[in-house]
Amino acid sequence: MNKFALVMLLSFVAFSLHSRVYGQHSDDSQPEKVYKHSIEAFPIVALFKIYSVQYSYAFSPNYALIIGLAYVNAVIDDKDGNAIGQLFAPTVPIGIRRFFWKKLHLEYQLWPAYNRYYEKNEKKYYNGFDLYNEFRAGYKFDVRISGLPFFLNLQYVLGFGLYPGNKPDSFIERNKEVPIFHALSIGIGVRF
Repeated sequence: MNKFALVMLLSFVAFSLHSRVYGQHSDDSQPEKVYKHSIEAFPIVALFKIYSVQYSYAFSPNYALIIGLAYVNAVIDDKDGNAIGQLFAPTVPIGIRRFFWKKLHLEYQLWPAYNRYYEKNEKKYYNGFDLYNEFRAGYKFDVRISGLPFFLNLQYVLGFGLYPGNKPDSFIERNKEVPIFHALSIGIGVRF
């Protein structure tokens, strides 16, 4: 199964789970507890060898600050699908999320990284600072499991590099061919 089909399948499961959980009406008139903190992981992007966990703090009903830890170990392919190298980049993503209507939100993140680029043809590592940014549009679906306030965060991600650092020429050429990254992402998290 290719990566796109897997992302679409998991998105369908997320929407199905949400409709099953919220398909029944409840007469509870208690006010909903407000959680200001959350931890979120992104299992889908791990398919692309990007491992990320984020903490967010809701400093108002409409805004949350985000800080995370991530490791980008992605393989870079040329336009024919042949591997030209690999990234080895620990990073600390930071960002802000703005809620507009219920759980519908926009988000902006910066991903500063110290990157070790491996160029396969040259069999050489290039070290350098890299700065990447992402725009995300999404919706959070609340799911209670065993009484705990979990959520699914379905997002569409659009990103591109701001500062390339000391990249190999083959990586720079590939970035010119595909300057913008876009994908669906699903975050799984818990509020506290």
